Amino acid sequence: MALPVPNFQYLTSLARSVLASVTSGTLLLAVGAMIQRWRSDRFDRRVRTLNVQYGLTPAALLERKYSAECLAKLRVLPLCNLELLLEPLLLKCASSLPLANVLREICLELGLIDVWQRLILGQFLPLSFRQALSYPDGLLHFFSHLHFLLRARSARNLGLLRHQASWPILAKALDDPHPDVQQVALRSLAALRQPQSFPALLDRMGKAAAQNHSRLSLHSLKAAMAKFPLSQALQLLPALRHPLPQVRSAAAEILCEMAKREPAETRVLFQYKNVFDRELGTLVRDADPEVRAIAGEVIAQLGLEVSSSRARQGFQDQTSYGH
Repeated sequence: MALPVPNFQYLTSLARSVLASVTSGTLLLAVGAMIQRWRSDRFDRRVRTLNVQYGLTPAALLERKYSAECLAKLRVLPLCNLELLLEPLLLKCASSLPLANVLREICLELGLIDVWQRLILGQFLPLSFRQALSYPDGLLHFFSHLHFLLRARSARNLGLLRHQASWPILAKALDDPHPDVQQVALRSLAALRQPQSFPALLDRMGKAAAQNHSRLSLHSLKAAMAKFPLSQALQLLPALRHPLPQVRSAAAEILCEMAKREPAETRVLFQYKNVFDRELGTLVRDADPEVRAIAGEVIAQLGLEVSSSRARQGFQDQTSYGH
């Protein structure tokens, strides 16, 4: 049977069409990127101008060189403009607690803390299209499936400012339907180190160990809780006795990391030395080798005087587990 002869004219036309589509698509992407870069640069220039105009630079804020007149001018700005103005300063708060303290006062005064709390809870205020166009992420308000970005940013801001009173809202955000918001809320709670939030994180740790599909991983929860001071160690006792070995080992790891960050001479744990002698003495005889290994490490880190036979077993397990 003879093969059909290809229509070269048709193939040439098809190739030209595909090439034209690819070229036009590439040009559109390039134009879009250029426009986005232009808008970003324009907003950056606008923010720098506003910072100079209102004196909201890190140096000025740390020296308290902002006046009541300045705050009065800021109050009449739309909230979206305020967020735009303060965004660069908020990012610097991560490495500067004094700046966070000053900026937290300003944000409370301007009502931004309340706005961010309501956004985390999903309480979005109506926004006009013109207002939305006045700042980079304004259009997100009109797309409900993108609201998680605004919730996550609000949770981040409260953590950057170390706003202690926001911990219950951040704890609620651990149940947010979007995993990104959950992770940001967890990091903010770790930044706040509010003692009252510790039980909520312990509860999450138990759920993460019991549920394979938990969005908050056991590792991320351990990392967050280890940032709390050693004074919270007593709250770990229920986790050290938990029926799941993953929770027991995680609690022992958290205790060890807490101890590593605190100087030995200031460790409040020694007030409860007898309690932890008993608890860790039990863990070095645990049925799970990982629990025994970590318990031995904690005993060495804290310098506790668990009976030598128990401690020796834990240290042996620690060595074999490490290999």
